[in-house]
This record gives sequence, structure tokens and C-alpha cells, in this order.
Amino acid sequence: MRKNTKLLWFTLTINFLLQVSQVQAKVNPQTESMAPTESVIHENKQNLSDEEKSFKTALAYIDSAHQVANLPDREKLLSNARVELTNAVTKNQNYLEAVYFRGVVNLMLGKLDEGEADLQRAIEINPKTAEAHYNLACLYSVRNNTELALMSLDNALKNGFKDTDYLFHDPDLAFLRNVKEFNEVLAKNKIF
Repeated sequence: MRKNTKLLWFTLTINFLLQVSQVQAKVNPQTESMAPTESVIHENKQNLSDEEKSFKTALAYIDSAHQVANLPDREKLLSNARVELTNAVTKNQNYLEAVYFRGVVNLMLGKLDEGEADLQRAIEINPKTAEAHYNLACLYSVRNNTELALMSLDNALKNGFKDTDYLFHDPDLAFLRNVKEFNEVLAKNKIF
């Protein structure tokens, strides 16, 4: 199981960093030319709900985890992020970003069943969450579950997953790329 966790960590690291920055931009939009002043920072903190504060704290832990080379320290930071994401989800069960990120953090921590449940919940909240479908495809591929992996990949592509270069090099999809139906799913979604 440790081997699977390492593969998932590699796969999710690249996508995760991109997703963290995108979500941070949505949560706290600012123009590049404007540096936040103390009053803006204070005002933003005042306007955030409790679940948003927990979510932002979780993103900070996740960002820190990606900068730490020491595995035990990284896992502690990710565990802290998981606690904050759970706080956010407890306060708002339909907080899509918190549910999704908790799923990814669970996968990174090797809590594959919990990660799977969170990703499926994210899809229940918004069926068009391409990244959740994609990460499920990776999980199912690592577990050698061809049928679920193909279905999840198909759903990811239908819902806008566009990083086809990554798709062809993602080590978590190595199993799936060796299945003939993999190319059929790509052709069906006009990925060549």
C-alpha cells in the first residue's frame, strides 16, 4: 500500500499545486498590481465565514507540505490540513472545494477509502468536477480496477479535464494506459 501512496503523491503534487493557487485566487481575489494592505487583510479575515477560514488555513498547510522534503513533517502538515478541511466540511457539508481537497489530502496520506468517499461526495455536489473524476481514475487505476478507472477517466474528459500531456505521462494511470479501452475512451472524447 505504501507504493500506491508514493505514486499518488507524485501524481497529485503537480495538479494539487495548480489547484491550490486557483482556489486561493477564487477565495481571495486581488489584482497583481495591488499589494494587500493591513486593512485589506484584516477586512478579508473579517468577511470570511468559519468554514472559509478553515479552508484557507488548510490551503496554507497544504502549500507548506509541498515545500517540505521530510516525509514525517509533510504528513503532519497534511494531517493538519485534513483537520481544517474536516472542520470546514462539518460546518458546510456542501462546500465543494473543502470536500474535494480533503479527498485529495486523504489520498496523499494513504487513506484511500476515505479519499475515494470524499471525491465521490465532491461529484455528488457537482457532477462536473473534472479533477475529482480524474483523481478517481488514478485511484482506480492504481487499484487495477479497469472498469471504474475507465468510467472515471471518461467522466473527467467529458467534464473538461484538458491536461492530456499529463494524462499520457501520469504514473498512476500506467495500468490503465495498458488496457485497450483506454484508447477507446480517448478517441470517444476526441483526445489524440
